Amino acid sequence: MPLPDIDSLDTYGGIKINYSEVEDPDTDLSADASNKSRVSIAAMTNTACRAIITFTHNGTTATVTNVIASYVHSAPYTPTIAKLSTGQWGITMPASVVDELGETHFINIRKAHGNASTGLFCHIQCVRFSVNQVIVYTFDAAGTQTDFVSTPFEIFIY
Repeated sequence: MPLPDIDSLDTYGGIKINYSEVEDPDTDLSADASNKSRVSIAAMTNTACRAIITFTHNGTTATVTNVIASYVHSAPYTPTIAKLSTGQWGITMPASVVDELGETHFINIRKAHGNASTGLFCHIQCVRFSVNQVIVYTFDAAGTQTDFVSTPFEIFIY
């Protein structure tokens, strides 16, 4: 399965062996080379970033300005963002997505972290709330939750 699923070598058919000797290594892929490639791909599904969400807000309402995702990144797959309290925003990803092969995959957020594009000190803490939700906390240099109005935030979802 493609991202956002987490795969293993077995997902890609397990270890392969050559049926016969590779006739031309310039044009033919050996089983050994195929196994190494598929193991690397499966390993990446454990660590690769699933989505990068950029949003800003006016203190009340958040606006998603960009979404880069390992699956399709158009509506209805754009996350929703809601203000929970001062310096606290909830991001809800769709429960599932359909990939370009027409297969449905369920979102399972494992971790998130964030950045703020501001000249001010801004600490961002992201907490996985559920399989498809993250809570973003923003703090100023004194450790007080602050909104940082109009500041673009980038949230990386794994």
